[in-house]
Amino acid sequence: MGTAFNPVSLAAAPLPDAKVDQAYSYDFKSLLGVSNETSPDKSIATWTGSGTLPTGLSFNTSTGVLSGTSAAANAGAAYTVTGPYKNNQGQQVYTLKVGEAVLEVVLGLGRERAALGHAARVTVGP
Repeated sequence: MGTAFNPVSLAAAPLPDAKVDQAYSYDFKSLLGVSNETSPDKSIATWTGSGTLPTGLSFNTSTGVLSGTSAAANAGAAYTVTGPYKNNQGQQVYTLKVGEAVLEVVLGLGRERAALGHAARVTVGP
C-alpha cells in the first residue's frame, strides 16, 4: 500500500505466464492500492506502460489491461506500469514470460484398457 506521502502504489507481484497462440489478459487494477480511501474508484485511474511487450500483446492505457495473443515464446520481458490515480501514482516493473503451449492428449487403447487411460504430453512449438 501507499504511504501518507504517496497514498497510491502498485503491488509487486509475478504476472501469470502467457502461452504461445493462447489468448492472454491481465488487469492491473487488482494491484493498484490507495491507502487513504476505503473504497477507491479504480476505474478512474489512467495508465501508462513502457518497455517492450512480447509480439501480439498490448497494454490498454484506458483500462489497465494487458492482453493479446503472442505468436512466439519469450524468456521474460520487463515492462514498467504506472497507475496514476487522482494526484498520485504507483509504479512497478513486471516481467511477462511467454511459454510454449502444452497439448495434453489422452489415448484409449480399446474398451478393455480404457479404464487405465494412457496419457501423453506433447509440446507444440514453432
